[in-house]
Amino acid sequence: MHKFSFFLFTFSSVLVHAMDDTSNVSSITNLSGMELGGYLMLDHDYYSPFYDKNSEGYQHATEIRRSKLGITFKPNKYFKGKFQIKYTKNFSEQGKLTLADAYIRIKNNEDIGIQIGHMKEPFGLEQQTSSSELIAIERSLPTETFTPGRSYGLLINQIKKSYTLATGYFITRNNHDEFSLTNFDLLKKDDSSIDAITMRITAAPLRKKSQTLHIGSSASKRWLYNNKIQYKSTAEVHNANKTVRSARFYADQSNLYQVDIAFHHRHWLLQSELFANSIQQVDGEQWEYSGAYIQASYKSTGEYEYKKGRFKSSQSNNDTDLEWIMRYSHIDLRDNDVGNSSSAGLIGLNIHLSPNLKLMMNMNFSWATGDIINQYQDGRAYSIRAQLTF
Repeated sequence: MHKFSFFLFTFSSVLVHAMDDTSNVSSITNLSGMELGGYLMLDHDYYSPFYDKNSEGYQHATEIRRSKLGITFKPNKYFKGKFQIKYTKNFSEQGKLTLADAYIRIKNNEDIGIQIGHMKEPFGLEQQTSSSELIAIERSLPTETFTPGRSYGLLINQIKKSYTLATGYFITRNNHDEFSLTNFDLLKKDDSSIDAITMRITAAPLRKKSQTLHIGSSASKRWLYNNKIQYKSTAEVHNANKTVRSARFYADQSNLYQVDIAFHHRHWLLQSELFANSIQQVDGEQWEYSGAYIQASYKSTGEYEYKKGRFKSSQSNNDTDLEWIMRYSHIDLRDNDVGNSSSAGLIGLNIHLSPNLKLMMNMNFSWATGDIINQYQDGRAYSIRAQLTF
């Protein structure tokens, strides 16, 4: 633990010294219809053997968890273009450059828009929340495992203050040539691709500045085309092994469902999601998986802001703001007597040093049953993040 404590102290010192240079960050990111923005997240994990089956003791891992640089072009209120790239690097491995959002969007006066390109599928509350606005360092067990990420597709949506509607056709490509322009061709198919029709609806029957009641639901029909499927999770510690696993089999299609509810009252935010996933194997056998989480957070001075069907932090000044979080997650990947059932508990503290700088600390408790070799396992992990946004 002494190594982790020293790392925490060093991390905090670097972040505090950096605060003096953030006052002019926002002034250089908006240039006549074009906006430059991004973030940098530096993480350190310290975890027990539960998260690394090849180790008999606690392990350390440091990485650039996420870094993003992007340009948004918005010449008027009807047209928007976005292009972003991401860079990640575990300090013991080679870095990786990937494509984030890359799309164009056109909308009308009724806020009905058509969007085409590379984007997040409209699924789940936690997944729709920007990485820089996450309250915990990592997303919950079921979100990490089930929720589709970015895909190439065509999206039609309507975004209003009190509700949102979205549906689209998406292709998840499993090739390694991520920056190829041919990936944007939605008529191009290959054997390793997965097609999906995904939709989401949200509503805010109570919507005030000081309090909000949010409800939402998502569904995704996914054609798997006999691809080999296995759901795996790192149990909310990114550098860990994917110790939580389902069976592995060739699948024909899946039906993925999700519902979410959240309530915000000034400094408090409560949110929860429930997931169900039904997968059909190529021989017709059905596999049923599920998951859920509940999360509560509290900010000492700042509040939460609701916009476009999701929440973000609101900080009106440069004073330090403390944010506490507790979360419980569960996922059941065990069916037909194969796979894991796993749970994770989290306690965390976020220190908002300024609107652009944040220090995050999480303590994770995980346990799993159903492993063929070990029927019950548990572990503990400590994670810290320094985050700069611009």
